[in-house]
Amino acid sequence: MYEREIKYFVFEKLFKVEDEDSIFLNEFSPNSDSRADIAVVNTDIHLLEIKSDKDSLYRLEKQINYFLAYSEKCSVVIHPKHYSQVVKSLPKTVGIWVIEGDRITIDRAPVKRLIEPIFLTELWWAQELKILLGRVLPKASKLSAEALRKALIKLLPYETLCSWTKENLKLKFKKRSQKLVNCVLKKVPLPKWEMPQINKAYLLRLRQKLLQSGMQEKASSLIWDCQFRCWKHQ
Repeated sequence: MYEREIKYFVFEKLFKVEDEDSIFLNEFSPNSDSRADIAVVNTDIHLLEIKSDKDSLYRLEKQINYFLAYSEKCSVVIHPKHYSQVVKSLPKTVGIWVIEGDRITIDRAPVKRLIEPIFLTELWWAQELKILLGRVLPKASKLSAEALRKALIKLLPYETLCSWTKENLKLKFKKRSQKLVNCVLKKVPLPKWEMPQINKAYLLRLRQKLLQSGMQEKASSLIWDCQFRCWKHQ
């Protein structure tokens, strides 16, 4: 069975166990370094990597270590022939789904972990951060993405950063997810990749919350630090 066939079974399984307002993505890149076969975002960010009987595992450890940084839950979906090697080589926090024919067995559930703040901020595009921090952080439009991410970490409590990040992902990829769900249910080819749209209205609402909470005063202490970082990385 090829990866594309396995994906349909995995998505159907996820539709049954995930909440209704989850979004489902085919080929999700937290950034440009690697790409997960499947992503689910709702109360948790769950990344899944598929290894069919036709795949090798030579890159799997590196892929999973990368995905663990950007997800609260991480799982592999494997053919039984890979089972013994996967159990030995991957962290026990990684879930293991075994697929044989059209049957999927969850051999080990993934263990939820916290995502480090810096990796949460990397799930935001630079343009999104410039909109979010405009008027909150002077000259936000001229700052580097790194400086904006550092500022966001200092401005927001962890729980707020986490919830805003997930909601932003859900809104940005909502249409793409709806198309995918329809294709899986109709058993037609999965939709081609398309550029998601920034939800500017949502970002502006968040910015207003920051302004109303008096974050401008806190942000003022970050200005020189952020400007220095911006200049340093030019």
